Amino acid sequence: SALFSPRQAGLMHGIERSDSLVWNLHKMMGITQQCTVLLVKDPTQLAPVFSTKANYIFQADKQFGEYDAGDRTFHCGRRVDVLKAWLTWKTFGDEGFADRVDHAVGLADHTRSVVVEREDFAVLVPGPFTNVCFVWVPSELRPFDLASLSEDQHARLHAVASRIKSRMQHDGTAMIGFQPVHGINAFRLLYMNPRVTTADVDQVLDLIANYGEQEWAA
Repeated sequence: SALFSPRQAGLMHGIERSDSLVWNLHKMMGITQQCTVLLVKDPTQLAPVFSTKANYIFQADKQFGEYDAGDRTFHCGRRVDVLKAWLTWKTFGDEGFADRVDHAVGLADHTRSVVVEREDFAVLVPGPFTNVCFVWVPSELRPFDLASLSEDQHARLHAVASRIKSRMQHDGTAMIGFQPVHGINAFRLLYMNPRVTTADVDQVLDLIANYGEQEWAA
């Protein structure tokens, strides 16, 4: 997806050396599942990999048999997912895809900058693109240093993320995920929705901080 954006394409430098790659449009491009494209440099590799030589379906000597791609894919006779990709591409074009990617990256960059500026958050995984992994940091652990946490502090901070999520889910304020990073539960904001704004991001961060204070004191 990054290749559509002139601003983000540099992240894919060297991709031309790959023999194959997979593009999941049901993620960044917001297409309904399943919509995945497998691109290969050498199309002649497909048949040796996927063909089962099922002659009750595929006959080499039938008319226009060379256009039957069923024996060269793992889909065989299943639905043609690429149609969704083609229709979406025709609708939004290269520029529309680029705008979608740039918007998502912009939201992630905004999140990282806010998290870095605020003392009650800490980024656990630095880097570009649309994933932001961070922890909420209680006042007694500021400035934050993961390596210096005691066993008890580590356990409490690890547990508080799930309680914050449960509070948000119960109150209907937000629904975001968390996952272990460097051995501790971290919130993961992953941006794909073009309707999300920086104001939405700021509101979610404030919610996490407010619930965090309440749960840490509980």
